Amino acid sequence: MADSTIKLPATPPQCRPGILRLMLVGSVLYTLVMLLWVASSVHDISSTSESLPLSIVRLFTNGQHTPTPEELEAQAHALTVKTLPDGATVERQFKCIGWRATTDCSADGARDLANDKPCNRRVGDGASGYCEIEDVESGERFRVMQRGCSTVKKGAKFSCSNAPDFVNFHAKGRKVVEKAIAPGYHLPNVMESEKPKAGIVLVVYPTLLAKPLKGLAKKEAERGITFREITDRRAFRFAAKVYAVYNSAFDQVLFLDADNVPVRDPTFLFESEEFVRTGSVFWPDFWHPQYTIFHIMADSLLWQLLDMKYVNMFEQESGQLLIDRRRHTATMELVNFFTFHTPNHFDQLKLVYGDKDLFRYAWIKLNVPFYMVQTPPAVAGKVVNESFCAGRNQLRG
Repeated sequence: MADSTIKLPATPPQCRPGILRLMLVGSVLYTLVMLLWVASSVHDISSTSESLPLSIVRLFTNGQHTPTPEELEAQAHALTVKTLPDGATVERQFKCIGWRATTDCSADGARDLANDKPCNRRVGDGASGYCEIEDVESGERFRVMQRGCSTVKKGAKFSCSNAPDFVNFHAKGRKVVEKAIAPGYHLPNVMESEKPKAGIVLVVYPTLLAKPLKGLAKKEAERGITFREITDRRAFRFAAKVYAVYNSAFDQVLFLDADNVPVRDPTFLFESEEFVRTGSVFWPDFWHPQYTIFHIMADSLLWQLLDMKYVNMFEQESGQLLIDRRRHTATMELVNFFTFHTPNHFDQLKLVYGDKDLFRYAWIKLNVPFYMVQTPPAVAGKVVNESFCAGRNQLRG
């Protein structure tokens, strides 16, 4: 019976090595061509990246975005806008150009033209970028008030219209200090020829303690109590404290908030070794840069405003202050400047809370020693079922 299976002719053995060799050579050539193409592409991108930030190059390489001519022009211009040098000693006349938005939550990120704003427009929370200003005399342009997405506390009134004053703030403060250190200058009510007078100062509002105040006023002479009315319209809320210390009739002041209740006679503090040595004693608050509700952190705009390096320490609780006004004329003048300068950058940008921390910043800025109490505060009482138990009080050493 004939075999019905069809047999294919066998491949001559001598043909197989030739085909394999041809395939191998083809693969090598293809690989070489691809390597040359990739090298050429990388060269083109690297030459472009010399003039563009990494974020733009990343967009190029990922194929996500092709920049428009306007974006390329804006990015090229951004590279010519320098950061304003630190340590200005004289005021300069600047004009605002506008808010320059950036990407990647960094002031150094690629330009984001769609989110640019004119000087008078408020910049919202979570934005990154900088204010561009111009020196009226030289025509130089600078980037100032640089911020990332978390640099500014939520709710801050941030706009570039205040940028010219913001950058002159340090020079204006310097002028105040130079006046204060001139021979013969002293704070209000200070008489250098007399023996230093020490006393306790409080700020109270008539509506707060109306009846007790009336009773004390009748006996103020025999109790050694003096009532002085604050008539300066600027001195309200937190500013009243600074005003009271600055204009006190005492040379050595122990200031206490109206809700501050000493558990012993506090006048011993005037004789304490720390006060005698430094002439200024401050108390710490609960908060620290690693745990703060006031946004006093390393990337805060505060350090740009004060033109000083970040300070990593406990925040100050200014409900009690011990200050020798004779010895600290310049620092008190600087605190007064911080408080009453307009516009108030501390308040508008939410850099500090009221007068809190202004005293220690003035001392640190001028490199003047002070003593910060080493015992941290404690809580006396807590909230249970939305009701106070023993109040919500702080205990201080």
